[in-house]
Amino acid sequence: REREREREIELEPGKVWRIRGDSVIEDGTSLMVFGLQETTDCTDQDSIKSLFTHLDEAPVVSKVERLGNSGDQVRPVLVVLSTKEAVRTVLRKAARLKNSEVYQTVTIAPYITPDERAKRRALLAKLREKIELEPGKVWRIRGDSVVEDGTSLMVFGLQETTDCTDQDSIKSLFSHLDEAPVVSKIERFGKAGEQVRPVRVVLSTKEEVRNVLGKTARLKESELYQTVTLAPYMTPDERAEDR
Repeated sequence: REREREREIELEPGKVWRIRGDSVIEDGTSLMVFGLQETTDCTDQDSIKSLFTHLDEAPVVSKVERLGNSGDQVRPVLVVLSTKEAVRTVLRKAARLKNSEVYQTVTIAPYITPDERAKRRALLAKLREKIELEPGKVWRIRGDSVVEDGTSLMVFGLQETTDCTDQDSIKSLFSHLDEAPVVSKIERFGKAGEQVRPVRVVLSTKEEVRNVLGKTARLKESELYQTVTLAPYMTPDERAEDR
């Protein structure tokens, strides 16, 4: 299995590959289907195909597998598609099922590993704590953090350098704008390569984000930061809808 994974990495090094069960698949190409009844009238493959047809989608399905032992409860179904884009498209349309007579009890969600589920439970506990302690704010799980909604922004065109950390680069950028917000998190997106990777920055309050974004026009007149732009952070689904 490890040798098969190594072959996939050699053939398509630009993708992230993962061993899942008895298959080697591209990371992010799996989803879970909950509440889909098990029946002897048709196979799970046919049931999944009918479900996707109901969503006006016909993705290439690599694998369909019921998880757990059969019993009183309906077992969830692991579905592996051919691309991450196919997964995103299906997930975007999953909300339609609530209005369907046939699939009203069916839900579709991204696949996460047992370790990821444990981390998710811990984040949910932290989210509930934040809501209880500060009910006047809107809190959201973003990545591996619980942040106030609207407290993130994106920085594009900020050069990566070995002379200083991204934290120092962001601090210098904000100083150039005469701002000194409290920074909760800094994260480069994507893999290092020829292009400059964007940076997601989480601040402590929405007001700080508004102050920084309100001064971004100054960067165009700066010799040092002329190629840098700042924008509100959007989730992958929000970016897809914006396109």
